[in-house]
Amino acid sequence: MPILWNRLELRARSERFDENLGNRIYDPQWMLCRQWQTGEFAGSDNGSPAEARVKWQHYPLQELSVDGNTPVAYTGQQPLEAEVERVAVQAGVPLRIEMGRQLQRMLRRELDRGAEMIITGLRQHDDLKFTLDADTSIEDRQENATKLSNRSLQSWMHAAVQTGALDGGKLYDALRSGKKLSEFTDGTNAKADAVGNDWVAWFDQQYNQPVDETKDAWRPERMEYRFQAHLEAKEQAAMQLGAEEYYEGRLEWFSFQVQSSSLDSQESSTTPKISHRIPAEVAYPGMPAARWWEMEDSKINLLALEASATQSGRLALMEFGLMYSNDWFLLPLRVPVGGLLDIEELKIRNVFGEWTTARHYQKAPNSEAWSYFRLSGALQPSNQDDQYLFLPPTVVDLKESPNVEEVYLARDEMANMVWGIEHFVPDGIDGRREGNVAALDVATYLQRLSEEVSGSSPATAAENDAKVQYKLATEVPEYWIPFKAVQVPNGGGAVRLQRAAMPRVYEGLRIERIRPQTSLLRPGLDGPSYQPFFIPEEEVPKAGIRVSRSWQRARWYNGRVSLWSGFHKRNGRGQGNSGLQFDSLREK
Repeated sequence: MPILWNRLELRARSERFDENLGNRIYDPQWMLCRQWQTGEFAGSDNGSPAEARVKWQHYPLQELSVDGNTPVAYTGQQPLEAEVERVAVQAGVPLRIEMGRQLQRMLRRELDRGAEMIITGLRQHDDLKFTLDADTSIEDRQENATKLSNRSLQSWMHAAVQTGALDGGKLYDALRSGKKLSEFTDGTNAKADAVGNDWVAWFDQQYNQPVDETKDAWRPERMEYRFQAHLEAKEQAAMQLGAEEYYEGRLEWFSFQVQSSSLDSQESSTTPKISHRIPAEVAYPGMPAARWWEMEDSKINLLALEASATQSGRLALMEFGLMYSNDWFLLPLRVPVGGLLDIEELKIRNVFGEWTTARHYQKAPNSEAWSYFRLSGALQPSNQDDQYLFLPPTVVDLKESPNVEEVYLARDEMANMVWGIEHFVPDGIDGRREGNVAALDVATYLQRLSEEVSGSSPATAAENDAKVQYKLATEVPEYWIPFKAVQVPNGGGAVRLQRAAMPRVYEGLRIERIRPQTSLLRPGLDGPSYQPFFIPEEEVPKAGIRVSRSWQRARWYNGRVSLWSGFHKRNGRGQGNSGLQFDSLREK
């Protein structure tokens, strides 16, 4: 039986719409009834705010200590992200050449005619020359296979050696270790030493990095930043805010917790500041109309915002955007950058001339249900730590480069281990390479070297009538670095992840361990002696994590440009499957 549909359409009875658009109310009591239902008759004779007087104090951030080291003064000359996230710069060949050229330009500008002799002495010094990677013997070629298989890097190295370029990276490391520029020339020269110091200061200004490479805030085992901020509150009471697990890339108030706070009195020893402001109504896109007959804008639909029961931020935004319109007012207050803001008193005068003192939300009923912008941690119950507003000196606009290094830490349930997959590795010329491409180049180079040593291509397995084939172990790509589970000493059975190594086996060549190429996975490999590298098991969730290093650039409020290299940690893409198996049988 067919289904019939009836369509209802409006039909205009007149060409004039002024009567309908006028929205006439024939019964005035209906409007009064609606006002009574919506509670408009329950007002308390409050007028709109016309003036506000704010009494406030500001306590600036004074000292900063990274990972528990000795605190140093924070001058506020650069954003806090640059102070915290910066790590040592890994200069590639182009940057090392440019550093040497800059030194030569500074020497010619300051020393005039005497500069050429000093420049010649620096370029002829053996410790400041570019040297090619050894490739005379089979052992050298196997040892330097990673660099020799990188054609772009080798092209830059040959060009630097042929032109006799000055290696600015080696000279910079020497000058920062305490040496003087004249030590690389024939005699002492105070002017040349001064130019060398100015050159080091020039590089430190261009590329922000920690004064001591061993005292940065990055914790490789946790893959997070850790630092402490020291401030003073009322009555010169000391307060320490710490960020134990910072990895988001943007510092906000919720990244800090109060680690220690001294008792203080309620009265301040300094004179508070008083500011007079004129409140303004809050307006935002999608705001509900103030009058019920007003046509609302449909460009932004706040109802389309999806939020679950655990997303309190979105729920609060929806409630604010949908339930309030002209009930909120904006009161701007200009304060110094960075530190604790204490609003001691806020008085508001309405249009009737009545003054009202606004209380802090912490003193309102059910204040524990609201914790936005509230400090947490070791708060003293007798003072007003929970009423401070912490404004970290952080950037608003930040430019970030593509990831120079990127590592995926993924769990492999079949192999019962964790893999550090090097997605991007540094290429040695201030850029990056894809990890699988770099591993393929190394494998191709070593395969050719193996054929050169053995004198023939790899032998193929003899054919037989067996229906299955035995495999001692399957192969894993070289850019997959294994982490095996080991017990924590005196940990009561707890385990942690230790960096391991897959063997590199080629006929005619010695068996060696495959080492990572990213600085994220190399802690303990570049020092004078080998040190094992451990990662707590809880740091790698079931979904895995993604850790990257990139360049970041920001302009501070004083006009200074900060450029630094830092790490970020983000969620992974799920589990991985390396296909690693031992003692397996496969059908032919």
